[in-house]
Amino acid sequence: MIFQSILRRFAVLTCMLLIPSGVFAGLRSDFQDLQQYAMLHFHIQLPLPGAAPQTISPGTGDILSVENAIQLGVNRNQRFRNALDDLRLSRQTKNAACVSYGKFCNPELERARITARLELLSLVREVRLLYWRAYFYQRIQDVSRRELEFEELQLAYARDLSKAGNSSALELARSVASFEKQRLVFSEIQNKSLLARSALQGGIGFSGEFRFPETAWENTIPSTFESGNPIQAILHTHPESLLADLNVQLRSEAWAFRSRNLLRPQAFESTDFPEFQTREQLERDQSLVHFRQALRSRDATVLALKQRLATGRESWKNTKDRIQILNDSMIPAEREIQKQTLRHYNAMLAGVPELLEARRRELTTTQLLLETALELQELTAQLQYDSAEMWKPSWEK
Repeated sequence: MIFQSILRRFAVLTCMLLIPSGVFAGLRSDFQDLQQYAMLHFHIQLPLPGAAPQTISPGTGDILSVENAIQLGVNRNQRFRNALDDLRLSRQTKNAACVSYGKFCNPELERARITARLELLSLVREVRLLYWRAYFYQRIQDVSRRELEFEELQLAYARDLSKAGNSSALELARSVASFEKQRLVFSEIQNKSLLARSALQGGIGFSGEFRFPETAWENTIPSTFESGNPIQAILHTHPESLLADLNVQLRSEAWAFRSRNLLRPQAFESTDFPEFQTREQLERDQSLVHFRQALRSRDATVLALKQRLATGRESWKNTKDRIQILNDSMIPAEREIQKQTLRHYNAMLAGVPELLEARRRELTTTQLLLETALELQELTAQLQYDSAEMWKPSWEK
């Protein structure tokens, strides 16, 4: 046993001495690569590992854009900062190089590199989801408030007719029920808007007041969604797949290492495991089981990612078609109905209820359009996460 220990230590020392100095020089560029990726794809500047969070304001006049929100959310998120610290520490841990794995210079560094990229993607997705939910719920709340105002006008008109004896109690009761229902819907939307705004403030770590840019919400809808890589290419570069593949590679190396180092049999002191003759054989078989488990886990991860990509793209296209139908057909049709109803009202061919109903229907369709646009933004954020183009791991370069 003493001879085996000396032999292994000598092998580790020899491996470390044979590592070229350029390897460690390349490790220092990992964070710079991550910074370049963040700037290129998300237009954000990452903080240096260990540095204090960058203090920025939401913008001139307290206007908060989606780019500004992502900048705040990523730089002030403790989870991502912890991932950067782990990357820095793993990059500095030179003594872990080539301890027992012939293929990996530093397995912990590989895991830290991939985890940092995964955390970056996850945070950008989370902040985008929080932003668009707060953005659209605020606009849905404005539309719902106008719907409530029209319901209130219709109720006041119904009461006037009832007092004049020109309407039945049934019609008045229906107007009251419709108004109360709309008031309940508005209260629910108002609560969702409040929760979405509060979640965004918590997600970006900003407690001050802000307002969204005064831009038409139609400009927030992406015209197309294009990914530079096909699904099969994404499966080999996505950090979720890379983490699963790293686990498989490490388990494979561990099993191969134990299989190569069955030097001298060492019998068990007890007979609790009669099927194994030596401790080394037991460890080798355990490593093989762990390798097979990691392989199945990787296959499941790749399959889930592939299904998310395929399903997400089809769902994105369908949602985009729904928005086009609402924008190009339904909204213009409702506006034309309102226009014609107003003409009939001026010609005394339609009454106030018909006029209010036409306006209310247009607002309802507009609210449906906003809700569909929010759904499209959520699908876009998820697709941007699923189809992110990441670097290949170092063992594939």
